[in-house]
Amino acid sequence: MDDDLRFSKIDDAIQKLATIATDLSKMLAVHEHRILSQEKTADSIIQSIEKRREEIDNRFKDFYQTVRVEIHEIRDNNLKQNSDQNEKISKIEQIIWMYIGACALLSWAVPFLISKIFR
Repeated sequence: MDDDLRFSKIDDAIQKLATIATDLSKMLAVHEHRILSQEKTADSIIQSIEKRREEIDNRFKDFYQTVRVEIHEIRDNNLKQNSDQNEKISKIEQIIWMYIGACALLSWAVPFLISKIFR
């Protein structure tokens, strides 16, 4: 009877080990499913980050291009204003020199004419 009892206990132990092995297999399958799910989520996050990075790069490129265009427009506008102001200054200088010339002529002509009139 001892042998039957031992065999019975061994059979029970084998059945319990089989049950544990089955449970472990189920747990491993669940964990593997979770790991695959997390990997998919991580891949999705990585793709999303990459997409956002590309969008930001494009926005920075557009912003940089816009800034460059604005700088060129401002530079061109400044050059035009500088040219216009130089033109105005040149005209004012011409007028001033004409007045100086007229004053010089008058300072010479008035005494000459006065001396001719009163002689």
